[in-house]
Amino acid sequence: MLRLLTGRTGSGKTELILKEIREAVERKEPGAILLVPPQASHTAELMLAEAGGDSAPLYAEALTFRTLAARLFEEGGGLADQYIDDNGRMLLLRNAKEDVSDLLTVYRRASMRPEFIKKLLSAVNELKLYNVSPETLARAAGKMPSSVGGKLLDLAAVYSAYEGNLTEELHDPADLYDAMLEKAEKTGYFKGRRIWIDSFYGFTPKEYAVIERMILDADEVTVALTMDEAREGYAPDDLFFKTYEIRRHLVSFANRFSVPVKEVHLPSSHKFKSEELSWLEKNLFLPRPGVFPGERDQAVSFVRLPDRRRECLAAADQLIRWSREGYRWRDMAVIVRTQEEYAGELESVFRASGIPVYM
Repeated sequence: MLRLLTGRTGSGKTELILKEIREAVERKEPGAILLVPPQASHTAELMLAEAGGDSAPLYAEALTFRTLAARLFEEGGGLADQYIDDNGRMLLLRNAKEDVSDLLTVYRRASMRPEFIKKLLSAVNELKLYNVSPETLARAAGKMPSSVGGKLLDLAAVYSAYEGNLTEELHDPADLYDAMLEKAEKTGYFKGRRIWIDSFYGFTPKEYAVIERMILDADEVTVALTMDEAREGYAPDDLFFKTYEIRRHLVSFANRFSVPVKEVHLPSSHKFKSEELSWLEKNLFLPRPGVFPGERDQAVSFVRLPDRRRECLAAADQLIRWSREGYRWRDMAVIVRTQEEYAGELESVFRASGIPVYM
């Protein structure tokens, strides 16, 4: 069964998932999986341990796609396969470009500096993750204006040569998902399991393929999605457009294979102690947000400063005040629009202020 757990931020989706996993652990049901993105894995492991107690690891574990791959390879073989790192991939890609240099038009004279090869690698990586083969790319090039088509043809040639340089001993990390699917089908790894998927805001086609195998094989797959209650009519500028699209994709797949679908919507939000913050979360991104109707509780403040360094100094002052009031550093966060612009100043100011910062 596919179960969709929906609700806005703070509606209790993760809390409900942990409660269900704890109940499964108490019943000693083996094979529970909580699948999360890499940046949430450490927190998920801590929450799982707190929810399930000492016996939790015997019956449930928090995994990312990469650690899930390791479990699949333990079952079906392939754990010893070598996946090359980015430096090795860049070297192979550089060799691939040299191998087909006579066929290139736009990129023939392009620089072989690491910066250029890194951009090529990023393009090849994205093409792989979205299941675009060199042949598909070459066909698409024929439908484009010559200025764009020439670049796509060159990229297709380099991409094809790069694929040819991979061997049975050298595997590209972007091909990991194909290997996962093969092992999952071979071993039936997901059969009889309950799987919860949380904290994702999007999936690549190859990640969807793994989730679809879970839906077909597992007893129950629960996917938590941050969104309003499901509706059919939504536009690309909708705040929850991306998660509506995830829901549409998963429901469509389940219906195609006659897998039962259950949707649970959690309407209430209990994350915010401040009415001001709660109102802001619901109204900030509306086309015409109104005015907060209640009394200001100072949960939101605005500070205008002339440059980035003084913004970082002001942030450091606020964090230090909070630490003196008893808040832990791990419970504070600084969010910026573009990390590249702020990273240097933030790290410099925070280190000088004695603030332990993890970027």
